[in-house]
Amino acid sequence: MKKNWKLLIGILFLAGGFGNVTSDIGAAAFGIIVGATLIFWWTDGRKRQSHEELKYQEILAERQQEEQAYQEALAKRQQEEQAYQEALAKRQQEELAYQEALAKRQQEELAYQEALTKRQQEERKKQEIFVPQQPEGPKSQEDQRLQEILAKKKLRDQQIQEALAKKSCAESPSATQPALHTLPIEITDSEEDSAKVSKLEFCRIKLNSKKALTTFDTYVVLDCETSGLSPTTNDIIEIALIKYVNGELVDTFSTLVAPSCPISSRITAITGITNADLKNAPPAEEVIPNVWSFIEGFVLVGHNIPFDIKFLREKFAKNGYTGQFNYVDTLQLARSAFPDFPNHKLATCIEKLSLSDGQTHRALDDIICTQRLLEKCLAVLLEQKERELAERRAARV
Repeated sequence: MKKNWKLLIGILFLAGGFGNVTSDIGAAAFGIIVGATLIFWWTDGRKRQSHEELKYQEILAERQQEEQAYQEALAKRQQEEQAYQEALAKRQQEELAYQEALAKRQQEELAYQEALTKRQQEERKKQEIFVPQQPEGPKSQEDQRLQEILAKKKLRDQQIQEALAKKSCAESPSATQPALHTLPIEITDSEEDSAKVSKLEFCRIKLNSKKALTTFDTYVVLDCETSGLSPTTNDIIEIALIKYVNGELVDTFSTLVAPSCPISSRITAITGITNADLKNAPPAEEVIPNVWSFIEGFVLVGHNIPFDIKFLREKFAKNGYTGQFNYVDTLQLARSAFPDFPNHKLATCIEKLSLSDGQTHRALDDIICTQRLLEKCLAVLLEQKERELAERRAARV
């Protein structure tokens, strides 16, 4: 009612004005003007009020939207916080499982050390038991003399084979010629005196000709995983071999090898081989004869193979093997075939040439990739050789 007083008074003034039209023109005009003014004032006020009401409703709706967005953001934040708490709990569980696994690994390592110590003590006890029981009479002296004679004969045979190996290596045999080994050849005493070479010979051959590149299809690819870099203080812990004859895979050999002492965690990180894996592995003395029989008569292939040869030479020499092997280094071939590579490590060549099927850094996996790298290098080098020959022929014309 209070809001409409202007309208009511205006109506009254209009009614009074129209009522005085016949009697008093001035009063009628005044009433009509005042009444019209009040009605216009009331109408304008209503319009302003409606506009403000609409604006208020818009502000209220916007405020409600902001409130809703805030509630949604708050709910999202709570979900994220819950997810974070779940992830944190999972991480703590994983950390606990890792600590338990680490403790178990340490226990296994301790048990291995104890078993190794026990085994060494048993070996020493055996030596202490058997050494004093050796006879000291004339029969023992006769046996000792026979042993000295056999040792001299063995030394003479080794010197003969070493002389033959050195001579053969100096003549640089072809890539497809099989390696020479212990040969039952008798020579004179003067020839014995001139045989001054090492027990084993490993000669690198170069595939420089088109014929050598096209006919090189019979070989043994090898790789060794070791407990360190020194062949005298470290051991072979895994060795793998694959044999190809006339381009066809004919045989495979792979085994872990028990080291003389536990391997470090750094070697485990590199190779994936653990002390637990090596616990029941055969010793090198059992493995080396099988390796020798597998590679005998074949050219050896490997990536940075001189490193592997150092360890094989050490093991072969300790077990009394003599002979000659030729070898091909795929590291050198890769440098010639792919000079644009940033480096020519096996891992780099595998990545650049897509040689791997997802293998790990184990000996058998590495030689499979090495054999594939060999085929790639032979193909590229053969193409380069044919291009060079074509250019020479064109230059002559």
